[in-house]
Amino acid sequence: MQTQTTDTATVNLRDVKADMAAFMRDRGDCTRDDLLQEFTPKQIDQYANDAAREANRQANRRFS
Repeated sequence: MQTQTTDTATVNLRDVKADMAAFMRDRGDCTRDDLLQEFTPKQIDQYANDAAREANRQANRRFS
């Protein structure tokens, strides 16, 4: 029997970025203070730019 291992840290990091992108997409223009309601300052510093790009990409795809 083979076991499949998953790098838990990587999975969690991807989830934070995806969750942040969804948060941004659902709320439109949001500030750092808005993000602080759901995310830590460290998470915001690390993922906000990538999450914003992903949120914009998803929003543009919905309107295309």
